Amino acid sequence: MAVKRFLAVILGITIASLLFAAPDDMETEDTEEIEAVESAPPETTYYRVTTDVDEEYTRKIANKMEAALKFYNQIFHFDLNKLTTKLKVTIYKDKNSFDAYLKRIINQTREDFVYIHYSDLVKCELVGYKKKDEADFNASLLHQGMIQFVKAFVPATPLWITEGMAAYLETSAYDEETNTFTLVKNMNWLDTLKNIMKEDGEKTIIPIADLLTIEKETALSSLDIFYPEAWGFVYFLLNVNNKNYNRIIWDALNRIDPKLTLDENSRYLKDMISEWVDITELETNFRKYILSIKTYYDLVLEGIAYYTNKEFPEAEQEFLKALDLKPNDYFAYYYIGLIKYSESKYLEAEEYYSQALEKGAEKGLTYYAMGINAYADNRYENAVEYLKQAKKEDAENYMDKADEILARIETEDYGE
Repeated sequence: MAVKRFLAVILGITIASLLFAAPDDMETEDTEEIEAVESAPPETTYYRVTTDVDEEYTRKIANKMEAALKFYNQIFHFDLNKLTTKLKVTIYKDKNSFDAYLKRIINQTREDFVYIHYSDLVKCELVGYKKKDEADFNASLLHQGMIQFVKAFVPATPLWITEGMAAYLETSAYDEETNTFTLVKNMNWLDTLKNIMKEDGEKTIIPIADLLTIEKETALSSLDIFYPEAWGFVYFLLNVNNKNYNRIIWDALNRIDPKLTLDENSRYLKDMISEWVDITELETNFRKYILSIKTYYDLVLEGIAYYTNKEFPEAEQEFLKALDLKPNDYFAYYYIGLIKYSESKYLEAEEYYSQALEKGAEKGLTYYAMGINAYADNRYENAVEYLKQAKKEDAENYMDKADEILARIETEDYGE
């Protein structure tokens, strides 16, 4: 269910960024600009942020957007002095208020944040709503904020760059204390793209020659392929160990012409890239590179296989690699705990079990494992505490098992 929800959210983000290029003559009620929004603190250097929450929250979002802009421009290196107006961001307190505003402006609603683009930059607007999940909120804000940022300088940036880069950056981490974003490479689309690339799959990737010049209508008609492929192509160009390929994205960013149309920019960049590399060979190497990357699930399965064969150092390495891809997933932490237990490194095992609990591991199972671990380490008081907690959390599965260990402890002289 979590994977399905994530896919739905991401597809919603993509549709929004592709669709909402408002026609010049679109009628909007500018005089009724977000009547419900009451909190509008002083403008920041590059943003005009409005919310209907409170002034503290509005300032928080404004600061976050400034941090995002610095983060984006570490990649794009645009001349910020050429930004002719402050970028407009509006965040509502809930989804209902967000929907009501979109209905008034575009007569539609969306599941996630949208960037509404006009030929007049003053009217352009990123619209979102407050979410319970801060990471989800930041991903939506980073994604649409990146598109807003790029379009403010070059409205006709090729789609594979805007969408691919937005997807690449959207899982980056925000530190409120330093007001900075740190790159966390988004690997959430790797499984999807690898499945598309497999020869026995029902779908196939868009030829790179076509991806480089893709138009909005074509992208929308093949959204389930375009979006992961745009992400993957950007990931490939930025990370592959090939300087000729690395230069493609940097030179492309430097040579996009704000005076050209989307089609003209796309074809210009395609011709430029064709002069440096063979497009057919580029596509072959792109496919090989993506298929060679191990997904989180690949690494977990290999880790389990090593663990089953009692090859503990090898198993730990695979789980540590998995954590690099999904640092907040409890499964790898739990298995490393099992590995440390098997190696009689009981304190280290307990540390990993504790982290697994913090990340959402099943409490009954994990407390039981912690109890067994403490018992093996002769820390009987801790063992009793953990085993009782396991019974409390999941009596059906761990009552008898925990009682068996507790009975052993009762019969042993552990007080001396």
